[in-house]
Amino acid sequence: MQFNAMQLYAQMQEDIGNFKLCCKNELLVIEGCFNIASQYWTRIKHIATTHFFISEAESILFFKHIKPSFVAVLKFYTLHYQALLFKPGDSNIELVIYWLNQLKRIEKFYERHRDFYDYYVNGQTDKDLQYFTQDACTRNLLDELPCDSKAGISPSCIAARILGYREYHKLVEAELRNLLHGKKDEPPVKKIVPVCHVYGMVESR
Repeated sequence: MQFNAMQLYAQMQEDIGNFKLCCKNELLVIEGCFNIASQYWTRIKHIATTHFFISEAESILFFKHIKPSFVAVLKFYTLHYQALLFKPGDSNIELVIYWLNQLKRIEKFYERHRDFYDYYVNGQTDKDLQYFTQDACTRNLLDELPCDSKAGISPSCIAARILGYREYHKLVEAELRNLLHGKKDEPPVKKIVPVCHVYGMVESR
């Protein structure tokens, strides 16, 4: 399952990159990238719901690493889309205030989940059985947008939000640099690296 998931993640990022080359309208790019990510997440959900987790370790791998990697992409494009829709006019002062408030929004989420945030980003493992077994996370598996509901949000969904917000934080900082220093940044490549790859959890051959 891990190998299939990482293959699909790489294909998704390639499809997103190709779509960006074909479309220059920013809102349409975000919509298209979101739709691509949604299609791949649907495929992952199908694999997961028809797959029997043979061990707690496999369950933890899916709910701690694989699922958050895919759902984080959905979260990032949702945040980006909302930011463009509600962005104020061309006043630099208004724009700076707006993006600073976006940073506060991100930090507020981190603070609300501070203990789990520290646990997850620091790569701790001692509570994995509590946070990431199938019993702890499966209630959210079939949700269409599993990270958008505040009711009964699972640790796996919080992990996805953390990854999505970290990418969004980079975008917000780029916007602020452009406004404060008058330097137009090149559009960043929106690629969320799978946590399982960062942690060296690539399937051995």
